[in-house]
Amino acid sequence: MPVFFGLGYDRAMKITRKFLILFLAVLFFPALGIHQGVVQYTRHVMQSNIISQNESITELIVKRLSTEIGGVVLQLQLVAGVPDETRPQLDVMYERAKLAISNSTIIHSIYYLDADKNMVFEAPFHPEGRGVKYDYPKFDHVRWSYTYVVTGLVTNPQGEGAITVAIPVFYEDRRLQGLLVAELSRNYLSNILRSTSVTRGGFSFLVDGEGRVIASTDEADWGSDFSQEPIVRRLQRGDSGSIRESYRGQPSLMTYQTMRENWGLAVGVPEDVAFAPVKTLSQALTYSYLGFFGLIVVLILFTSRTLLLPILRLTHFVRQFRGDSVPKPLPPSMMKQRDEIGDLSRTVTDMAARIGRQHRFLQDIIEGIPYALATLNGGGVITHVNQKWANLFDLKAEDVKGKRIGELPGLPFSSLDKPEQELAWTDRNGQTRILKVVNAPFQDGVLTIVQDISQLKMWEAQAAQSEKLAIIGQISTGIAHELKNPLAVLASSSELLLEEIETNRDSEWVATLAKDIDEEIRRMTQG
Repeated sequence: MPVFFGLGYDRAMKITRKFLILFLAVLFFPALGIHQGVVQYTRHVMQSNIISQNESITELIVKRLSTEIGGVVLQLQLVAGVPDETRPQLDVMYERAKLAISNSTIIHSIYYLDADKNMVFEAPFHPEGRGVKYDYPKFDHVRWSYTYVVTGLVTNPQGEGAITVAIPVFYEDRRLQGLLVAELSRNYLSNILRSTSVTRGGFSFLVDGEGRVIASTDEADWGSDFSQEPIVRRLQRGDSGSIRESYRGQPSLMTYQTMRENWGLAVGVPEDVAFAPVKTLSQALTYSYLGFFGLIVVLILFTSRTLLLPILRLTHFVRQFRGDSVPKPLPPSMMKQRDEIGDLSRTVTDMAARIGRQHRFLQDIIEGIPYALATLNGGGVITHVNQKWANLFDLKAEDVKGKRIGELPGLPFSSLDKPEQELAWTDRNGQTRILKVVNAPFQDGVLTIVQDISQLKMWEAQAAQSEKLAIIGQISTGIAHELKNPLAVLASSSELLLEEIETNRDSEWVATLAKDIDEEIRRMTQG
């Protein structure tokens, strides 16, 4: 930046700001728009893909759970035996129950309740039960429906929360003998959810009709009451679909579906996990753009000495034409360059020489005019005066420029509102002069020419006096001419009259001549 101080720091900053604005308008903002467009489009595509995956996973989990529950019902039916038996064979049922538990990963335990709700056995560890009576919540439902039932979260005989599947036990007489109840492994159900959710950074949970968590990818949620969660409310209404919802305080993309057993399944992915690739892409694009912009800034700084500095010098060179001073020549190195800067430098120098010659030519013309001349801009401020103006009004040219015409002392006019006028003006020596002031439009202002016509007025007065004398002479000559003719007639007539009187007093010519003399005298009198 120190190289700029010689040419004006403000000018360098002005050009830098222009380049910065141009850079932002042409490159930065479009690049920012492209960056945001790519990120938003990628986010939209990924959101659509995640929702589609969530829906597929939800369908897969629902089908698998239905299959697993159907398998549990089938295992319980095998444990109960065939309907043509007459009474339950408890020891056989117990062995079958142990075998079913060992062959199934979802069944945690199986117990048999008789028609009075007494626990007869509990496989796999209590073949004779524990002598307790267990009021199974769905006992009456099974008694009257004669079909299997799947519960939500219930309290088992040990006082723990459990998920159960129960079937009625009856034989030929169609009389209810009791219920076979299988407790499902919540860990196994959660593993089903984990196998499809955790691997992709997502979560899922299964709730019963009352909103209690049956299974979840997070074991800490087991048994929690989610009934107040908005997505669980949708499940309780029997809805299914996809939604953007908050889970554990994190915005997530979630898909939910209601199952046949009044269970509700929710599968989701936190947005920070779902859009992690978008964030990575955004960071990569940001770093790329920053590197690109940084490279451009480095190039600008690197080339500023060869581009910006010559431009500033050319600008400074051209600005000097605003004043009257002769501009300093450009460095020879710029004149010798064989590029556009060199061509521009040589062209500007040649133009400067021609402008200088024209300026001197016009200056000689202005100073050679035998009149006082001044130019004013549109605001009435004097922009230029010639030396004759300064001499006429006894003012210095440098003191006149930049002032209004009415601010100058001793001038015979304070405004130039008339195209032409003549004024009487007394100079500082007390001599009265007659000035002729002519105003004419000039560019955006006025051109004023002042001529001292005092001598011309004196000559005009002398010429007028001579003309008057000449007219008087002409009049006198005319009068003399007019008098000579009648006098000649009178003289000749009187002479003839005297001769006639001497020779012949009674001649008729006497009366005629006397009459002529009388007429001439009357005409001269009436003239």
